[in-house]
Amino acid sequence: MKRINDWGRSTAPFCRCASTLPPGTRRRFPRCRIFSGSPGQSRPCRSAAHPSSRKRTSNWPSPILVPRNGRPLPGRSSGFASRSGWAASLLEKSSFRLQASFEAARAVTREHARTFFFASHALSEELRNDAYAVYACCRSIDDAVDRAAARGEIVRPEVAGEILVRAFESGGGLSGEEWMPAFRDAVDRKKIRRRWFEDLALGVAGDAGPVDLQTWEELDLYCYRVAGTVGLMMMRVFGSEDPAAEPRALDLGRGMQLTNILRDVSEDARSGRIYLPKKEREQYGVRKEDLLAGRPSGHWAEFMQFQVDRAREQYRSAEPGIGMLPAGGPRMSVWLMRELYAGILDPIEASGYDVFSRRHSLSMGQKLLRGLGIWWKKRKS
Repeated sequence: MKRINDWGRSTAPFCRCASTLPPGTRRRFPRCRIFSGSPGQSRPCRSAAHPSSRKRTSNWPSPILVPRNGRPLPGRSSGFASRSGWAASLLEKSSFRLQASFEAARAVTREHARTFFFASHALSEELRNDAYAVYACCRSIDDAVDRAAARGEIVRPEVAGEILVRAFESGGGLSGEEWMPAFRDAVDRKKIRRRWFEDLALGVAGDAGPVDLQTWEELDLYCYRVAGTVGLMMMRVFGSEDPAAEPRALDLGRGMQLTNILRDVSEDARSGRIYLPKKEREQYGVRKEDLLAGRPSGHWAEFMQFQVDRAREQYRSAEPGIGMLPAGGPRMSVWLMRELYAGILDPIEASGYDVFSRRHSLSMGQKLLRGLGIWWKKRKS
C-alpha cells in the first residue's frame, strides 16, 4: 500500500484509499484502523475517500483565497489550488499585482475627483476599488485629449480611443498603465459596456477645440457623453442592472455636468469654450463677447437663475433612481454625490451669480456637515 502525493511520487506506506484523493487536499481527519509500518503503529488517514471521513467532507477541496491585508481580494477567487507549489505562488503574485493596480487607480481618483473620492467612503472596499478603476480610465481618456491639444494636434475621437483599445484589448496591464489590470477586472465582473466609454471619448474629444453650443439639444448630448455615461458605468459598479434606473442615472449625470458648467463659466470662456446654448443666451441678451471678456451682460441674473433651476430639476428627477440601487453603501454614496454637487448651486445663487471673480465650491467642513445631514435622513434606506 503506497500513498501517492500531489506530484505523483510515492511516499511512506499508507492506506490505499489516499490514492483516490483529488490533488491539493490538505485536511486532518481522525485516525483510522489502517496500520502501516511496525505493528501497533497507526497513522492518520487523510483521505476524503476513506469510510472514516467520507461523511465529514466532500470529495473536493475548498477554494483558497489569497489574503490581502488580512481580507480576501475583492471579487477575486483563486479557484482550486494547493496551498503550496507553483499555482499558489503564481496566484499570490497576480493578486498583489492587481492590488497595486487598484491602489494606482485610487491615487488618480483622490487627486482629480475630490468630491467623488469623499463620497466613495460610504462604499465597501470592493465597490470603492471598482469605482476608482473605472474613474481612472475616464480620467486617462481626458488626459490623452489634453496632451494632444497641448501639442497643437487636431484632436479626433481616435486619440481617446487608443486608451480604450489598450484598456480593453491588451490583456490588462501589459501596456504600461498601472490602473489597467484593475480596470479590466472591474469591467469583466460588472459587465460595463464598452460603448459607454466610446461615447465618453466622443464627448471629451469635442472639448479640445473651440466650443460654442447653439441649442439645448447640443448641450444635452454633451452632458450625456461626458457625464451621463459615467452615471451608467457607476450604476453597474454598484450592482444595478435595472433598465428603469438608467434614465435616472442620466438625469443625475446631466445635473452634475450642468453644475460644473455654471461653476466654470469664466474659466471655460477663457479657454474658448462656451457651453451655455446660444439661443438661450440671445433670449436673455447675454453676449458671447462679454462672456469671453469675463463680464456679465443683458439679463444675466435671470439667465443664470433659469440654468440653476434646470440643474435642480435634473437632481430631483434623479432621486427615484437612487432608491433602485442596492441598499446601504451604494445608495448613501450616490446621495452624497447628489447633495454635494447640488450644494454648489447655493453659493452661486448667494453671490448674485458672480462666476467671473471666483470659483464656487464647498469647503471640507461644509461637505462634512452636508454628509452628516444626508446620512441622518437616509440612514435607514
